[in-house]
Amino acid sequence: MKTLRAESGGKSRLVGMWKFPEAGPFADLYAVAREARNHVEGLQIAAMGIINDARRSDSAKQEDIRATAKDRLYLLGQLQRDFEKYKEKVKERADKVTAVKPYRDNDPIAVQIDLALAAQLRAMSPPERNATLLAGTDKAYVDAALRLPRELSGVSSEWYARITKEALVRANPREAQEIADLTEAADAAQDALRTAFGLISADAGISLDERVDAAGEAAKELVQGPAESTIERIQERLERVKQEEEESDEALKKQIQGEGA
Repeated sequence: MKTLRAESGGKSRLVGMWKFPEAGPFADLYAVAREARNHVEGLQIAAMGIINDARRSDSAKQEDIRATAKDRLYLLGQLQRDFEKYKEKVKERADKVTAVKPYRDNDPIAVQIDLALAAQLRAMSPPERNATLLAGTDKAYVDAALRLPRELSGVSSEWYARITKEALVRANPREAQEIADLTEAADAAQDALRTAFGLISADAGISLDERVDAAGEAAKELVQGPAESTIERIQERLERVKQEEEESDEALKKQIQGEGA
């Protein structure tokens, strides 16, 4: 297990944990976690340079540190948007792995057999049905349950997800394990991003509005604490303020041009 630590606020802080490979299919995810850590440490280095600059006043030092922190938060927002692409790759790979083979074209007999098996499953008690499908000893039952809509076999949504997962592992054990590891690695990288964003915000005293503004489209993923609806309202208000400022600037520009004519 590797720890990703960074100096922040004069202390060594834990930004993330990494127990996965750092190369191969995990390389992009590890790079995200490592870069998140580097942004925390980068702010600390920049802040020390600002604090040790005797030419700046105390208030100027504080404002410069805040400005630098907001730049780092903006970059983390950009990193989050890149990270979404890596998460999508993991999802696409998982979607390609199937637990059962799909029906062949023009094969109504296979459909009829599955429908009969689904009816047998539906006639079982829930414990018997779930145990039969989870064990997977009778593959025909599992294939029918997963190829047909779950309502036809009587499987609940919770058990359907569990049975699908177990069937994937049985059908593709090595691939399923690597996908599970990649999914967990993506969660670890996401945790590092959120932690880095939170540490920088707290250490520099960045307000909620400023955090939402810096994160941009990634605010819902990075800004922790407020409900999504609260973040959405802040984003809408910031957008209105931006539009009003742009309209004001445009009106002033036209006024100046008119006076100069």
